[in-house]
Formats: sequence, C-alpha cells, structure tokens
Amino acid sequence: MVPIVSIFLSFGLPVFALYRQGKGKTVKHPYLYSCGSFGFCIWGIIAQIITIKERLFAGDIGGIEDTIGAVIIISLVMMIIALLLNVLLLGICHKE
Repeated sequence: MVPIVSIFLSFGLPVFALYRQGKGKTVKHPYLYSCGSFGFCIWGIIAQIITIKERLFAGDIGGIEDTIGAVIIISLVMMIIALLLNVLLLGICHKE
C-alpha cells in the first residue's frame, strides 16, 4: 500500500503545481513541490527494499527471485518519471 501512495504523491505534487501554473496561478515555491516529490519517490523505493528484506528473513528466496526484476523496473521508471516531471516544473516556473 505504501509504494502505491508514494507513487501517486511523487507524481501528483509536480503535476498539481504544473496544473496551477497552467491556469495562470503563480506557484510561489516550486522547489518545495520538487523536494516533496523526490521525498515520496525515495519513500516508495525504501518501502520496497524493506519488503524485500522482510521476505528474505522469512525465507522466501523464490518469491524474491520472481519479483526482483519487476521491482527494479518499477523503481527505475518511477525515478525517471519523477525526475522528468520535476525538471519540467522547475523549468516552467523559473522561466516566468
């Protein structure tokens, strides 16, 4: 549950700020949205690592082997999308 919420928040903060900026409302501190977005992205990845650790201590090596590839891909995609959204946000907000 934690990774899903963190994904929505890590993407939602810069999208919300971009939406406000697009409607003509000035975003006063866009770097705070960016820091929050990266914080939630890190929170989601750490939650995944903790889940893998718990499964390792429970002896579920086969389950880890089955899912580790997907976890890595999802984490990479999450980081790349969060990075692109935040670069876009900061670029648009600092132009004006």
